[in-house]
Amino acid sequence: MCLEKESPRSALCAIVVDPAPRRLGIPRSRPRQAPQHSLHRPVNPKGYTRDPHIHSRFESEYVDLISTSEADVLPYVPKKARYFDDPWEANLKHSLDSRNFVEDVYRIDLRGGYKNKDDKEARELVYKRIAAGAAFLRDLAYTAWIDSAKPVPPVKPGEEPQNPANPLYNPAAGSAPAPEHSR
Repeated sequence: MCLEKESPRSALCAIVVDPAPRRLGIPRSRPRQAPQHSLHRPVNPKGYTRDPHIHSRFESEYVDLISTSEADVLPYVPKKARYFDDPWEANLKHSLDSRNFVEDVYRIDLRGGYKNKDDKEARELVYKRIAAGAAFLRDLAYTAWIDSAKPVPPVKPGEEPQNPANPLYNPAAGSAPAPEHSR
């Protein structure tokens, strides 16, 4: 738990990003680790909810209320797939870009937008975030497909992770770390 008020880490600990991409492309705040649910209660000048169920209101209930379909989302998905030189960096960038929409989620919730199926701003936010997540997953798959055609450098027998002769072999783990080229 991160309770340091002024450290740079406290901002990172406030929102923990799920390892798998979220359904709508928005990192999920984990209530047990977010400051508003711990001993530290930050000032809330805009009166946003502290209810951890805001995520289900946006990510599930509203998506179901407006009967989101592929036809609704497709116009927001870029047509051309992107190749990621560094998928890990792309994952971090996607998560960081997604956090730019967190305040919109809370602002719309504050005015009751997720209760109104005709709320244009709420609909558009849902469609755009689903499209962002879908495009990101498509781009990861495209990157993996392109990379799968590249030759794998040969591994010397002494470098094989499962070989006890590997100098990095850990008997407790039953292997050594993967060779550099496979990370």
